[in-house]
Amino acid sequence: MNPDEIKPLEKELWNSADNLRVNSKLTAAEYKATVLGLILLRYAQNRLDETKIAIEASYQNLAGILFYKVLWPLTRMTVGKSTPT
Repeated sequence: MNPDEIKPLEKELWNSADNLRVNSKLTAAEYKATVLGLILLRYAQNRLDETKIAIEASYQNLAGILFYKVLWPLTRMTVGKSTPT
């Protein structure tokens, strides 16, 4: 989801939480569990996004190192050589 899609969803979730608080017969402890669950899910999503970005950056760095340190010298060594038939 992009940020433009997240804002309406976030607003809808908080409106639902308010509606649940006002119109339900939940006790404070039951309501607390619901809201803390939403907060936990939000935290988990943020951590997942941060970790995904870090892993992708590491992968790009590793791919560049692999190409320039390993594959590029191999291609330079084979340029101009004929393949045996």
